[in-house]
Amino acid sequence: MVVALLHCGGGGSTTPSTAAGTSAPIIVSFTAIPSTVPAGTSATLTGVFSNGTGTIDNSVGAVTSGTGVTVTPLATTTYTLTVTPASGTAVSQAVTVTVTGTSGPIITSFKATPATVPAGTSSTLTGVFSNGTGRIDNSVGAVTSGTGVAVTPAVTTTYTLTVTPASGTAITQTATVTVTAATPGPGLAMPAITAPASLATGLTGAVTITATVPDPTAVAGVDFQIDGAALGSAPGTPYTVTLPATGAYTSGQHAFRARSRDAAGNTSPWSQPVVVSFGGSVALPSGFAISALTGTLNAATAMGVAPDGRFFVCEQGGTLRIFKSGALLPTPFATLPTTANDERGLLGVTFDPQFATNGHVYVYYTASSPTIHNRISRLTADPANPDQMLAGSELALVDLPTLLATNHNGGALHFGPDGKLYAAVGNNAVNANSPSLATPLGKILRLNPDGTIPADNPFIATTTGLNQAIWAYGLRNPFTFGFQPGTTLMHINDVGENTWEEVNLGAAGANYGWPTTEGPTTAAGITGPIFAYGHPSLPPGQPASTGTFLQGSAILGAAFDPPGSTWPAAYLGSYYFSDLVGGWVARMQLASLTVSTFATGLGSMRDLAFGLDGALYVLTQTGLQRITPP
Repeated sequence: MVVALLHCGGGGSTTPSTAAGTSAPIIVSFTAIPSTVPAGTSATLTGVFSNGTGTIDNSVGAVTSGTGVTVTPLATTTYTLTVTPASGTAVSQAVTVTVTGTSGPIITSFKATPATVPAGTSSTLTGVFSNGTGRIDNSVGAVTSGTGVAVTPAVTTTYTLTVTPASGTAITQTATVTVTAATPGPGLAMPAITAPASLATGLTGAVTITATVPDPTAVAGVDFQIDGAALGSAPGTPYTVTLPATGAYTSGQHAFRARSRDAAGNTSPWSQPVVVSFGGSVALPSGFAISALTGTLNAATAMGVAPDGRFFVCEQGGTLRIFKSGALLPTPFATLPTTANDERGLLGVTFDPQFATNGHVYVYYTASSPTIHNRISRLTADPANPDQMLAGSELALVDLPTLLATNHNGGALHFGPDGKLYAAVGNNAVNANSPSLATPLGKILRLNPDGTIPADNPFIATTTGLNQAIWAYGLRNPFTFGFQPGTTLMHINDVGENTWEEVNLGAAGANYGWPTTEGPTTAAGITGPIFAYGHPSLPPGQPASTGTFLQGSAILGAAFDPPGSTWPAAYLGSYYFSDLVGGWVARMQLASLTVSTFATGLGSMRDLAFGLDGALYVLTQTGLQRITPP
């Protein structure tokens, strides 16, 4: 109901009842009409106020005096209008919208408090819900309505609360904890790890990690990490923690770091990682499992995960196969007229962002007419049978130059967060192609979904024709690359020649240096890799000469863990890559760029991808394997 406040006497006008000359905020009324609604029905909130700006909680936001806003609460909800003056004290008033007839699961609110925390600091997740059981992903587990749970994410993490009824459909709501760099403590010295020794090898059993601090005056403790995950803290000298058992980790490379902390919670920067190698024959971290999907492939080269969860797998001979519900379908989605010779063939596949409505599938393959060259085509799924290509639907979008050599074709395709199609193109074993802007070979290309060239490409004004599609250059054979879901972060894997394999940070206009440089470099005008590892024989003196125990000769696979991952918190915020010759999968912790061995003993690998079920899938030449977390 609207309440009128009357000023009496002297023939004056109607005004709020306040002291003369005041500018304090005033709420004349705050109403919900209707105040009782059936579930799924809206109410209108209207506040009449002055002398300040108005906001309503529960995600309503800023409001204007006298203007109604529509709300559709899932459950009975109390809304609070707060009016804040330019200076002085805010005032508030509440109104309740009563919701009737609700029997399904309800999430009234799900919040992270605080929503932004420094690295190493906790936030509390609190969900208010009813008519079901609650569970939060990212290893939080079961929760009770109204009861907060503390989380300490290593990187910015989105948590999903799922409320599941005894019968019927579950509902979800998300909350994000943004992680910022910890505030350096004034005068806090960065510790140095003194044990184990850098590049220590064959460590087994319990491992003691020790750090020293040059000036421990203000130090209240030292925090330790392994592979970017919290390992423990030492409150005083000696600054020592113990890793209980190396057997919980994959045999191979791991990294320890440490930082100082004062009594107020301020921290020093993390120390430089101490890289070591764990011995034994552990193929996966404790609790992880690997299994094979049903079906045998013939010379698989690449895969893509469709928005509906199906896996599309390229076979070198031109057949595009589908894994659906855990098994390989007997009939290919499509068969492309390719030339499969050496590294030529069907080499890449990806999906239009609007795949659910347009059914567009993009492929990269070696065409034989009119000359042998690589082509990017768009296929369309048959609406009557989405597991088959619509007959006659292939549309050639890009025809690359005629090939000379049979190797260095590239082939990876992905849509970026900008809705553009990115393609990795090898240099066709001609080194002069890589740095030249007069050819699209040895490049990352950026295209519109219809194959035309975006007007904002970096070399649009200095090149002509297809060369205007060049987005980055100086690459040898970028066989795989990937985008982190929900961000613009891009990693490009470039296969080296005799010495180094590279992980490069994707950037518009970047020159990655081939053939002038290979591996780590500080050369002017060259974007060096964020990580590189050596071939088995070069550089000499490994691991001292490379700083890593990882070795191989053909980097491939580019997979970022997806938002809402149910993997243990220690594995969140990671990039996974592998090596065809080395037979291992490595994990890069993105916040620290520390690299560790994740899986070993995997032969003939071709690609990596996370499925919609959260598992990491490993494509080999003959099949598809699934790695699941604890």
